[in-house]
Parts: sequence; structure tokens; C-alpha cells
Amino acid sequence: MIPPGWVLLRVAFTKVCYAEAKLHGRGPHIAPQAAGRLLYLLINGRLKTRQFGSENDISTEYWKNRAESFARDILSDAFPGIVVNENELRLVEADRVSVAEPTPNSPQTKRGRKPAADPYTIAWVVGSIMYADAVTHSQEDMLTEITNRYEAEFGADKAPARTTLQPMVRRLFAEMDKHDAEMNKPGPKAGK
Repeated sequence: MIPPGWVLLRVAFTKVCYAEAKLHGRGPHIAPQAAGRLLYLLINGRLKTRQFGSENDISTEYWKNRAESFARDILSDAFPGIVVNENELRLVEADRVSVAEPTPNSPQTKRGRKPAADPYTIAWVVGSIMYADAVTHSQEDMLTEITNRYEAEFGADKAPARTTLQPMVRRLFAEMDKHDAEMNKPGPKAGK
């Protein structure tokens, strides 16, 4: 039984998903975006977490070390038994701005230029193109396809600039070339 004042991390994730959907509308981009927001809150100590049955809080270092796989792990419910302080979660829910963006006066606010586009959203668009097997043969066509799909999903003039997309598309084509080369290698000969 979950102790009073605590909820499972999965429940907290669901609540952050609802808050994100209120701010940005529903769609497949919400889950990865909510995972990013939840991770931000955990890394910055805005939400206390514990292993069920323990009196010790999980350190922010633990969440920093899980940053690479957090979105995938939270979607597959890979954190069983981790609970979140319910009062802190309510404060985050009440202040929707704190879920959506760091506040400008917060000491944890990152300095520097704001990212050109949400990388989770770009990855979702590229993934949808790959899933639909709509990959083109030229990088220029791929840039156009990403822009078209992005704007169809999120609105006209919402697509990131080509300079933001070009490094990603270059890496994608390099990985595809590497994969094709690996697949075209002659395999070991059958035994006698």
C-alpha cells in the first residue's frame, strides 16, 4: 500500500501528461514531451522521490544518470515502486507554467539561447516518416518531407529551420548508409 502523501511515479507521469495536453493539445508528441518535463522537475529537485518503503529520498544524481533512457523507461514503466511526493506534485500541477517552462527567476533556469525546436517533437516527426517507410533518397527531399509533416501536425510556419534539421538528417542518412553496408556484407559461407 502506498503511504499517504505519496503517489507512484507512473501516476505522476500521467498527471504531467494531462498538464502538457492542456497546454499544447493532445497528440503523440505529448508523452515524450511530458517525460522531458518530469525529468526536468526530478533533476532540479522540484519533486522528491523515494523507493516504496524507504525513508530516504532518491538523489537528483540518480535522475541525472537516467537522463538518456528516462523517456523510454518511463513509457515502459521501468520504475516500479518509486513514489513521488504528492504535495509537491500538486504544486507543480497548480502552477502549469512551472510544468511547461522553467520560470525566469528560478535559480535552476538554464542560461543561453533557447533551443530552436523541441528535439522530442522533431524525433517523433522523423520517426513517423521512418515508420511510414516514406524515407526519400536525397537529404534535400527528406528535409522537405520533415518540414511538410511537421507543419501538417503542428501548424503552418511551426517547422524548425533547415539549419536545425540538417545535422539530424545528415546523421540519419549516415546511419542508414552504415546499416545498408552492414546488410549487404556477404555472410559466412554455409558449413559443409
